[in-house]
Order: sequence, then C-alpha cells, then structure tokens
Amino acid sequence: MNELVLNLINTCLETKNSYLDLGRCGLGDKDFVEGSELDIALKKCTNLEKLVLSNEWREWDEAKKQFKEKKSVNTGPDNFFSTLPPALVILKDLTTLFFSGTLNDRWGLSADDAAVIAQLNHLTNLDIGGNNISETGAQAIAQLTNLTNLDISFNNISETGARAIAQLNHLTNLDISFNNISDTGAQAIAQLTNLTKLDISDNKISDTGAQAIAQLTHLTYLNIGFNNISDTGAQAIAQLTNLTNLNIRYNKISDTGAQAIAQLTNLTNLYISGNNISDTGARAIAQLSNLTNLYIRGNNISDTGALAIAQLNHLSNLDISVNNISDT
Repeated sequence: MNELVLNLINTCLETKNSYLDLGRCGLGDKDFVEGSELDIALKKCTNLEKLVLSNEWREWDEAKKQFKEKKSVNTGPDNFFSTLPPALVILKDLTTLFFSGTLNDRWGLSADDAAVIAQLNHLTNLDIGGNNISETGAQAIAQLTNLTNLDISFNNISETGARAIAQLNHLTNLDISFNNISDTGAQAIAQLTNLTKLDISDNKISDTGAQAIAQLTHLTYLNIGFNNISDTGAQAIAQLTNLTNLNIRYNKISDTGAQAIAQLTNLTNLYISGNNISDTGARAIAQLSNLTNLYIRGNNISDTGALAIAQLNHLSNLDISVNNISDT
C-alpha cells in the first residue's frame, strides 16, 4: 500500500480540498482494487472537483498563446493504469479529470471504462488521451454534454467516434490528434462552432477536411500538422483570421500555400516545418511581423529566404535548420 498516496488523500479529506493530485506516485490498477485501503479512502473524497492521476498533461498558456507541458507536483515513479479505479464512479461532483497516458507510454482505458466516466455528468474538463477507448468509448464520452475541454488523443478513434464527439456542442477546446478520423471525421468536427482551440494533427486529413475546418471561424489555435494538406487546404485555413497559433507542419505546402498563410496577420506562433517552401514562401512569411515563435526547418530555403526571415525582430524562438542556408 502506498503511504504517500494515503497521506495525500487523508489530507484532502481533512482540509476538504476540492483538488487532488495523485500523479507520479507509482500507482497502478492493484493499488485501487475494490475494498483496498486506497479505494476506501478515495471513495470518501466526495468533495473532489478536480482529480489528477496523469503524470503529465498540457495546459493553455494565455500569455504565450500556446499549450504548455505540465507535470504532477509529486516526484515519485510514473503511474500506469490499464483500467479505471472503481472509486471514481462515486465522485459525482468531479468537474475535471486527468487520466491520460502518453504517446510512448499509453494506458489501457477501454470503452467499458469510458462508459463509467460517462456517468460523471458534471465533468467540464476531461483528459483521457493516450488510452484505447476506440469508437464505442467515444460514443460513451459523447454523453457528457457539459464538457467544454476534451483531450481524446491517441485513442484509436475513426470517423464514427468523431461524429459522436461532434455532438458535444459546448466544447471550446478539443484535442483529437493522432487518431484516424480522416476527412469525414473532420467534416463532423467542423460542426463544433464554439471551438477556439483544436488539435486535429495526424489524422489522415486532406484538403477536403481542411476546407471543412476552415468553417470554424472562432479558432485562435489550430494544429493540423502531420496530415495530407496541400496549397488548396492552406488557402482554406488562411480564412481563419482569428488564429494566433497555427501548426501546419509536415504537410504538402509550397510557396503558394505559404503566401496564403501570410495573410494571417494575428499569428504569433507558426509551425510550418517539413513542407516545400522556398525563398518565395519565406519572403511571404516574413510579412508576419507579430511572430514570436517560428519553426520553418526542413524546407527549401536559401540565404535569400533567411535574410527575409531575419527581418522578424519580435522572434524569441526560430528554427530554420535543415534548409539550404550557408554560413554567411
């Protein structure tokens, strides 16, 4: 039995704290077996509104207009779960639950576990990225109609799951990256007109999907990297004039697409690495005078394009490596 965790739970009970961070405590399924000491203790925490079991997660940094990696304040070994602790179904007042694995260390939350989470109908903020809930699990999560923030990345979801998630019309922040939703799923997600932040990267999306996403006119943050978007898709994305942060790296964008993206004058963060942009595109990007972060590595830029980029005097981070730039 984990004495640290028991102390954290008991302190939460004594202080009636609504927030409990149990990340990085070396926890696993066996620690919360029905009837165990930790199971019994956690079930008493009915005052909880925010529960963290993730080791790390992302939170939005409004000042920098980008997501920031966060880690649990605890410093023990990483947690690893293959199923949901049974105590969670008792915690009916939860509004925030972080129960996520990572790309390299995925957890095993299943569709059945997602159905249990769906009973926590006060949830507004849910992170279950890096699990294995699949289509059926996504359909269960779609019952949580109060959700405004949802991370369901890395979960083996295709277009059927995306169509279910598209029913959550209060969502303002959605991460559905590293799934397999394709253009059909993107078209469904485009119905979520209240979205301001969307990560839909690595989902086999083409220009058709990009054109659908371009209807989400309230977006300020969009990650659509690692897809199959060409200049046509980039021209559609360029209609999203409220964007301050755009990640469109590792697609199939050339100078024409870069010239379209250069119309997004509110951008402060642009990730456009791994495309096919030459000096012409670089000169266009150099018009984005508000940029503070620019990642344009792995294109076809020479000294001429580099000199144009050098005019961006607000940059605090620049990656222009793996191009054709000389020492001069």
